[in-house]
Amino acid sequence: MEKQPLLPSSSSSSNQNPIQIDPKRKLHRVDERQREVEKWVMELDMTIDQFHAADIDNDGFVSKSDFVIYKLKEMGKITERDTLMINKQFEKLDNGNFGRITLSNIMESHY
Repeated sequence: MEKQPLLPSSSSSSNQNPIQIDPKRKLHRVDERQREVEKWVMELDMTIDQFHAADIDNDGFVSKSDFVIYKLKEMGKITERDTLMINKQFEKLDNGNFGRITLSNIMESHY
């Protein structure tokens, strides 16, 4: 008695492959998992360690922007590398080092 292969051969049509996963279904599972992570992150109470992690500029305060960046990192939406690149771009535009970008900063960067 000849053994039957567990998987169809490559010459078989792809719709007969029992382990083929529908890409839409796979994306749905990833999206669902991401929503679970987001919900979990948003429900967490802030600990002292998390406060220090969220205090990006180490000024003893967590500003709204510090908090947003911290939560986005926790959710896996952005990375530390992302924030470093964005900060570098901000510092380039904030040529007076005042911690804000003005219209004159933008105009100066274009001329």
